[in-house]
Amino acid sequence: MNTLTVRWSAMDGAAQNMEQIRKSLGTVASGISSVSQGLSFSGASSREMASRLKNIAQDISLQEQTASGLGNVLAQARSRYQSCENAIAGETLDEALQAVLQIIRNPALKEMLDSTDSSGLTMAEKLLTGLIGEFGAIGKGANAVFDLFDSDKSVGEKVVDVSSAGVGITGIIGGWMSSGMNKDEILDYLLGINEKIIPQDTTFWSALKNEFSEYALENSDDMTKAAKVGNRLSVGAKWAGGLLTFAGSAMDNYDEYESGEISGGRAVAETVTETAVDVGTDAVLTAGVTAGLAALGVTSAPALVIGGGVVLAKWGLDCVCENFWGKDFSETVSDGLLDMGEAIADGAGEFVSDMADGAKKVCDAVGDAVGKTAKNISSGVKSAWDSLTGWAFG
Repeated sequence: MNTLTVRWSAMDGAAQNMEQIRKSLGTVASGISSVSQGLSFSGASSREMASRLKNIAQDISLQEQTASGLGNVLAQARSRYQSCENAIAGETLDEALQAVLQIIRNPALKEMLDSTDSSGLTMAEKLLTGLIGEFGAIGKGANAVFDLFDSDKSVGEKVVDVSSAGVGITGIIGGWMSSGMNKDEILDYLLGINEKIIPQDTTFWSALKNEFSEYALENSDDMTKAAKVGNRLSVGAKWAGGLLTFAGSAMDNYDEYESGEISGGRAVAETVTETAVDVGTDAVLTAGVTAGLAALGVTSAPALVIGGGVVLAKWGLDCVCENFWGKDFSETVSDGLLDMGEAIADGAGEFVSDMADGAKKVCDAVGDAVGKTAKNISSGVKSAWDSLTGWAFG
C-alpha cells in the first residue's frame, strides 16, 4: 500500500516564503511606479520610459498575484490534508477504543489480572507498581515507600527493593546533571517526562549497542564537570542495579535451596542466569521500543513513554509464563537454559560412558585374539622343535 507523508512544517514554511515573496514583489512594483511618476524631464523619451516602467510594474504586480495564489493554495492544501487526517485519526481512535474495551471486558483477561505471581502480587498490582516506578524519581520513591510497608516481604527483600529505588533515583539525577543541570528541567526528571532524543537512523542493533554502552564511563574533553559527575552517577547506578538484581535473585534461590527444592549448585547457577536474563531482557525491550518509535518517525519521547512500553512488554511476558509455568519470564528462561544444559551434559556423559564400554570390549576382544594367536604359535613352535629333536637324536 502506498503511503502519503505530509510535512506540516515544510508546507507552513513554503506558504510563509510565498507571502514574503509577494510582499517583496509588491514593494518593487510600488517603487517602479513611483520612479515612473517622478521623472524630472519631459518629451518623447520621458513618455517612452514612463510607459515601459509602468509595464514592468504591471508585470511584477501579476507575479505578486501569482505568488499570493500559490501561498493560498498551499494553505488550503495543508488545511484539507489535516482535516482528512484528523477525520481518519478520529475513526481509527474510535476503533482502537472499541478494541481496547473488548479486551478489557474479556473474562480471560480479568482472570489473568487476578492471578498472582511467585511473590504473591496479583498481575494487576505488578503492572501498576511497574508503571508507577517509571514516573521519574517521584515514582521510584513512591514504590520504595510501598515496599517498606509491605508486610508480606522479608527484611532482606525490603532492603533490596528500597536500595533499587535509591539507585534508580541516583541514575535519574545523574541523567539530569549530564544534560546540563537546567533548573527548568528538574521537575521533568522528577516526574519522568524528560525528553529522550531518538536519532532518525536508529535501528534495533544500534539502540541495543547504546543500551550496553551505558555501562561504560565516558571520557570526553568536551564534557563539563557536572556532566562527568552525572555520567559517573548514571554508570554507577547501572552497575548497582545489576548487583541488586543479582542479590534479589540470590535471596529467592537461597530460600528454594533451604526448603530442599534445589541443590546448592543449582541455586548458584539459577542466580547467575536469572540475573543475566533479567538485565538482558530490559536492554532488548528498551532497544525494541526505541527502534519502534524511530521507525514511526518519532525523534524524541518522554522517558516515561519508553519505560512504560518496556514495563508493559515485560509484564506481558511475565503473564504468559506465570499462567503456563507458574514462574516469571526470567526464571522460566533461566530454568529452561539450565535444564537444557543438564540434559546435554547427561547425554554427553552417557555417550562417553558407552564409548568407554565399547572401547573396553574392543580391547578385550583384541587381547583375546592376540592371546590365542600367541598360544597357537607357541604350540606350533614346540611341536616343530619336538619333531626336529626326535628325528635328529632318535
